[in-house]
Amino acid sequence: MTYAKNWAEIAERANDFIEFLQGDNFFSEPFNTDKDYFVITNAQLGMKYACEGSCEEFTEWELNVRISHFLITKTNFFNFFAKNLNGLLEKWKNIDGVSVAEELMMIHFDYIFNCYANDYFPPMWQEILNIYLKGGLPCGWSGHYPEGKMVVFSNY
Repeated sequence: MTYAKNWAEIAERANDFIEFLQGDNFFSEPFNTDKDYFVITNAQLGMKYACEGSCEEFTEWELNVRISHFLITKTNFFNFFAKNLNGLLEKWKNIDGVSVAEELMMIHFDYIFNCYANDYFPPMWQEILNIYLKGGLPCGWSGHYPEGKMVVFSNY
């Protein structure tokens, strides 16, 4: 593993992901992949998976560089949440009005940037990144990890 020394190095490594975040019109098409995921379209079910802590198994490794958290939040995740997410955030609001999807994505994006900062992508985080890039929202795990399947919300 080689660690990024500064934000410029992280941004260079994460260029494709940053371009993704700077795009627009997210979650506008059905999630489509040939991977064996548990794909759902029910936002309530997605929030259930996201809130039950089924992703905790994915965070078992320690990150050595946390420089990216401050810098990506300073850019408001490249204004990702101000863009057209095709109703996703509204569908994923809980009874308190909190957007569970927004909180979930902020956590995921923080980990993804730290993978770039550490120049190390555990296979699970590479999968999570790929799901986002293909228009899905990874929201949990069905079954007992590592058995079972990744749960992916498709907005359509």
